Amino acid sequence: MKRLFVILLAVICMSSFAVSAEEAGYTEQTVKVLSGGEECGELALRFYSDTPHIPYMGINEYSEFVRQQPLSVQENEDGTCTFENWNGAEMICDAQAGSITVPDWNAFFALPMPLEDMAAGLKDSTVHYARITEIAYEGEAEPVTLDFEKYGTAIYADGNDVYLPVSMLANIMTDIATNHLLYNGENLYLQRFSLNSKGIENFFGSEVLQAQIHGEERPEDVIRQCYADLCFTLDYFFGHPGKAPLDEELAQDGLDGALSSLGEEGQEIREGLLSSDLAEYISSMNRLFMVYLGDGHTLFVSGTQMIQDPAVRSEASFAAKLAASGASGLLENPFLVTQTVNETIPVQRTMIWGKDPYREYGNTAIIRVDSFMPDEAAWDSYYKGEGDLPEDDLGIVVSGLKKASENPDISNILFDLTCNGGGSPDVMMGILAMTTGQNQLYGESVITGQKMTITFEIDANLDGVYDEKDKDVRYDYNYGVLCQGMRSPAATSSRSSCRKQELC
Repeated sequence: MKRLFVILLAVICMSSFAVSAEEAGYTEQTVKVLSGGEECGELALRFYSDTPHIPYMGINEYSEFVRQQPLSVQENEDGTCTFENWNGAEMICDAQAGSITVPDWNAFFALPMPLEDMAAGLKDSTVHYARITEIAYEGEAEPVTLDFEKYGTAIYADGNDVYLPVSMLANIMTDIATNHLLYNGENLYLQRFSLNSKGIENFFGSEVLQAQIHGEERPEDVIRQCYADLCFTLDYFFGHPGKAPLDEELAQDGLDGALSSLGEEGQEIREGLLSSDLAEYISSMNRLFMVYLGDGHTLFVSGTQMIQDPAVRSEASFAAKLAASGASGLLENPFLVTQTVNETIPVQRTMIWGKDPYREYGNTAIIRVDSFMPDEAAWDSYYKGEGDLPEDDLGIVVSGLKKASENPDISNILFDLTCNGGGSPDVMMGILAMTTGQNQLYGESVITGQKMTITFEIDANLDGVYDEKDKDVRYDYNYGVLCQGMRSPAATSSRSSCRKQELC
């Protein structure tokens, strides 16, 4: 899952990168931190004189509150500052140069595995039936240096901590469960990317955002920092899936260079991203992500959340402009058009086969799985003994496998993923463990290029305990997958099945 928490490289020119927080001058403001609509703490934000609307926070303070992992801090003779993690890995911050170097990125940002439920909600999975036990990387780590001066963002140090904009800290220090902080001009919100989330309660109702929704101009320092955040995040952390139209240019030249490669169109998008009008800014973000970065996974979700929020919809012209830009962007990306068309298929299929996601034909059982999205609230209730087995996607698979096991004639299981829109790896891990016994996933760290192996455990018998009994839960069938291939507007859909005992 890619992340972005909200920026013209040549336009942003700081007069100097002041390293002393005291010399730079700042005001401090204590704000509430909200999570799930409830207050979960308070944090002090710094607003420096050069950027009076940009909240800054210390690296250690952020790590201790969000990641629940305090760092040791040491001021060095050369003016740099070294942070050490729980496992001894280090980060070296040079406020004078405006840079941060991490000798072993994955080691420094590693969390002890497996994580358990904690007060602030820090966990390595969004559900109770899955947990990650180890993440291993291949090869020696190469040092990673983040150049903040390139993006016009000053960093500050005072001997006790190093201070960065909250938005950049959220991008750099997001943990495996994507816990992060967002600021709306009044409060901080402790969030994670929940697939069931409908938005952040009251986030767009702050006086600051409401003023901009109703026409007040965005402050110049906010305009600069938002563009800096966008460039910084896409330049360093974008996964380059190879399906987005702008992916190759982005990999070679970064976001600002990629926009230049689009000529007049790119210039218009850049101007919108640097606009003082909030609607133009969001519309340009919609266009960038839906048309040029639209690959089915890389999404700018705030535009959609804003349209749905009552605090935004009350300003009809603003909401209408966002809706129009979203619709226009959707129609210009064949990949997203195909996805939208596919959303109509389940309705037609239900008319033919009914709503039951389980069907039997001779010796084959078909289990329809239209996403990999967990119903987190339902699983919470289930594990508390307050609810039945959830009827989400994993619940559908578990129920289907149990039904198949009751019929001695069934020897094949076909997973119908023709309309599956994707979702959480937690659901996929559950399906893999129960069908093939697989307990590992594989990937690559974008920022280091290292291959990684993720080892996980599944509470396969769903009794609330990870133990040897879980290994006894296995449904031994021949497995196949029915999937729909990507198509152009003029092409017909294609289907393929996977090899026996293999789950795609």
